[in-house]
This record gives sequence, structure tokens and C-alpha cells, in this order.
Amino acid sequence: MFSIATKYFDIFPCEFWSLENFASCAIFNDIGADERNISNAFYGMLHKMKRDPKYSQEAHERIRKLLEDKKYDTQSVSEKLAKRKALSRVENLSTPPKKRKLSARSSNEDKPEESTTGRVISIFSNALVDTMKDPLYRQKLIEIRNLFKGQNYRKIFESENLRNEYTASYSPIRTLCYLNIFNIKRIDFLSNLIALTQQQLNVFCFGSGPGAELAAILQAYSIINAVPRLNIFLHDNFDYTECLQKIVEQFNVKGFNWNLSIGNIISSTEFDGVPWEQISKSHLITACFVICELFRYNPKNTKRFFKKLLNEIRFGAFLMIVDSSNMQYTTYIYKDKSYCIWDYLSRKLLEDKRFDRFSEGMSYFEEDLLKKEAYNLSKCNCKYMIYKKVSANNNDQ
Repeated sequence: MFSIATKYFDIFPCEFWSLENFASCAIFNDIGADERNISNAFYGMLHKMKRDPKYSQEAHERIRKLLEDKKYDTQSVSEKLAKRKALSRVENLSTPPKKRKLSARSSNEDKPEESTTGRVISIFSNALVDTMKDPLYRQKLIEIRNLFKGQNYRKIFESENLRNEYTASYSPIRTLCYLNIFNIKRIDFLSNLIALTQQQLNVFCFGSGPGAELAAILQAYSIINAVPRLNIFLHDNFDYTECLQKIVEQFNVKGFNWNLSIGNIISSTEFDGVPWEQISKSHLITACFVICELFRYNPKNTKRFFKKLLNEIRFGAFLMIVDSSNMQYTTYIYKDKSYCIWDYLSRKLLEDKRFDRFSEGMSYFEEDLLKKEAYNLSKCNCKYMIYKKVSANNNDQ
């Protein structure tokens, strides 16, 4: 259960999160409130706040008064204690267990601390040490960068001599970016995910051959105690098994299984290359930096695939989509019309009554340690959306 305040903060544009008077959700976390009253209060002030940020002080006082005057949410003591316990397991996600009591709270709560950054970098540098020592490594990174600029994504992954170089350079920062999203305290994503099951947690990741999703999940899993058994299902067009195995060997994590399935998910209208059985069992399905590529390759089949995916996701599971912040300007052409990919995905999910928006926004991460010559990226500015399936399909009821 996440607070009403969290739900409505996720609806607002990013600029409202940074307002001093709204940066803390304390008045909402400590005091329950009637959802309809909060909704009306916020929406009634949105337009004026956008024109006049100074109005935020007046808005803050009005909302506080609303909370004091209206009915409070009847959340039981046991529910509050359960939520507090779940929060305590994830609030220090970025800090190794032995250092939690010694470390001060970061001023930027959404950013993993340096210890985690160093750990992630060492995971990939140790796993791909031979690749990074290759005299042609820098030259191949330039080739990859040029292919990205030309939006020729498939050639990067179709070339066997570029896959490991791509993984070594791009996966560390993306791993940190995913951890950044997992660690956003105001959405409390990890504790909500863990609460779905007490036996085993199943995660399915599309386009995850380069290992960033695997590393992020294992890093989070290795820090949180008392979580269920973990199964990670990875899927990609190409075989990254050797690379993924080297990444897994860098973790000393027990109680988890992983496997990689290989196939083109939109090669046919039947979507035979998609392991739907694994998807239907999963509590979290991720599509990170892959949707834009699919729309570029085959927009017609991608739209059909997305529709089928929403049907196959189990009741109570989460869908997380992450892509470059530039995706908000990325379009695809279909039947002589131009469509914004991100707006299309967001609209389809909002229109689907089976899904509820859990969180949507921007995640920015920058790390000076990745500016060294061995890496191509030092920052990752991405958009993300997380939706939860809150009702079953009609034929399941």
C-alpha cells in the first residue's frame, strides 16, 4: 500500500517535485487524508502553481488545513508497522549493510551512493576485463556511438565483435540508472514488489542480454534481507550467455536462478519468439531501452505485441518501461502518420482500466567515475513509467 500523496505526486510534472514546500511528503506520510479532497485540492492549484511558483507557500498552507479539517484515512496500526518495516529494508539500498549505521543520509535521496557505484563498475570491469584491454576497444566504442547517432540500433547488436564492447561501456551506467529508479523513496517500489509474494519473486526482462537489468536486480537483491527466492528470466535477440555468466560470477548471491531465452519477439504476428509462459508467471516485467528499437524495426507488429503483452501480464504484477529521455521526441511513421512513441505507450496504459499508474517521471544519474577513458558514458538521463495491473482480464474473471 503506498500513500495517497505518492500517487498524486507522480502525476505532477518534475518541476513541482523540486519546490521547497513540496519536496517533503511528511505531512502526507504521517497523516492520512481523504483521497478525493486531496485530488481536488491539488488539481485546483496546478495551473496557478505553474504560472507562479511563489504560490506554492499558499498552496502548502491550504493543503495542511485540508488535512487538519477533513476525514483522515483509517489505516490500521498493523498496516503502518508493516509498511515501515518494508521501508526499512529498502531505504538504504545503496549502502552496504556493514556501513548503514555510519553513513549519513544523502542530500539526493534518489542517487545511489559512491560505494554502490564502485561496486557496479568493478562488476563489469572484472567480468569483461579482456574486452576492455583490447587495443581496438576505443575504436569500437566510436563505431557504436556513430551507429546510435544514425539510429541504426540493430547493427550494433547484430555485430558479434561489438556486443561485449557495448556491454562494457553502456551497461554500468544503465545498471546505476535502474538502481536509481528502484531506490526512489517516494514511490517505495521495491517494498511493493517484494510484498507480492512470500515464496519466490519472478522477474522477466526484455532486451536484457547486455546484463544491466541482471546486475541491477542482483545488486538490489544482495543488499535487502528476508526476500523470497528470486528467478530472473532474461530475453534477447542474440546470445549473451557467456557475458551474463561472467557478470553473475561477480555476485555472491544465493537463492536465485536465471536463464536467457533467445528470439525475435516481433518477427511474426504470432509472436512465437516470446516466452509467454514465463511472462505470465512474473511479478515484474521490464522493457528497458528496447521499445524505441522495436517501433523503428516494425511498428505494426510492435503495437500488436504491446497489446498482447498487457493481456499476458498477471494480476498484481508491475510493468516497468525505461528509455532515453530523448524518446519523448522520438516518433514512428505508420500509415503516413507520425506518432510519439512515449505518448502512445502512456496513453494506451492510461486507457486500459486494468492498469494503474504507479509512477512515471525522469531519472537522471551522473557519475564522474565513468568519465575515465575505458567508458563511453558518464551520465544517463532517462524516462520511466511503472504500471501495476490492478484487475484481471475479462476472460480470467
